[in-house]
Amino acid sequence: MVSINTNNGTERQNESLKYQYLKDRNNNSLSGMITTLAEEFLPDKYRRYRSVKDQPCNTSISDGITLSGC
Repeated sequence: MVSINTNNGTERQNESLKYQYLKDRNNNSLSGMITTLAEEFLPDKYRRYRSVKDQPCNTSISDGITLSGC
């Protein structure tokens, strides 16, 4: 058996941060990026996580993903 580690979730979050939240802020300082991260990105991701987690089992969510066997 071969163990395979991936970082697809991390890469997807990085892409989302860069292209959805920081795309119009290319002259921002580090403190500006951290502010965007703390005030927009993380709260939005948490709301999305909670909305998916609170759905009943065996239901479809966005992007054609179906939750089953929760």
